Amino acid sequence: MFATEPGAAHALGITTYASGVNFSMFSQAATGVELLLFDGPSAIEPAQIIRLDPCRNKTLREAQ
Repeated sequence: MFATEPGAAHALGITTYASGVNFSMFSQAATGVELLLFDGPSAIEPAQIIRLDPCRNKTLREAQ
């Protein structure tokens, strides 16, 4: 199992670092997000499902 911690909201998409990977996405209406990790491109079932906490894994942006 992989450990998780809060990441960065910038650089949408996947950014790799020596210490791990940052996944960043945008949605105006999502009420939750699950990150599914697979062992390989032909895997049918995810090896791990990480349910992201909507309070901990959320960045609010001020209206401009």
